[in-house]
Amino acid sequence: MRKFALVLVFTCSTLVPGRESFAAQIVGGTIQVATTGEVIATYRGHEGASLRNELFLDSPANALGILFVNHETAEGTAISLGTFPAGTELIFRDHVTGNFSGRTYDDDYFTGPASRNPDGVPHALVDDGFSPTEVLVGFEDICNGCAPGVSPNYRDLIFSLTNVVAVPEPGTLLLLGAGVTALAVGRRRTA
Repeated sequence: MRKFALVLVFTCSTLVPGRESFAAQIVGGTIQVATTGEVIATYRGHEGASLRNELFLDSPANALGILFVNHETAEGTAISLGTFPAGTELIFRDHVTGNFSGRTYDDDYFTGPASRNPDGVPHALVDDGFSPTEVLVGFEDICNGCAPGVSPNYRDLIFSLTNVVAVPEPGTLLLLGAGVTALAVGRRRTA
């Protein structure tokens, strides 16, 4: 008798030291407005970032400019991003500059799927369990392969957003769907 199991991974968030949440953390997930209304972004800090990280709301088009800078913005600083219709995807850009591990950085990384980034890997983690009313976003500022031995921690620029939901990229949804199908088939065979 074969048994199949689908394991949903819930992790303990450590993006912000001293705060724990239990929710799925989505690397490469997108951020969508939950209900038509205002979205507030709040800077939550960084953890040991060597490079300068400047955060922009890249899409929808806007005139906001730099929202937060990891080494300059005070934790807790909040800014209104504006009012958006429900379902609007918000794409954030992390502009990274400086020198690290013998490389000079002047790169842009985006929330969402890996295909948006020059190195082809996701650079943002979205945690929908930060609080009942906020989603936490953390950026990784080191490009894939640029600093051997450095693992992504998604703590180089951390911020939260109100009135949004985290959405897995389509590939993640396909894997989850395949897992659910395997579980159903496995249960049918054992019945």
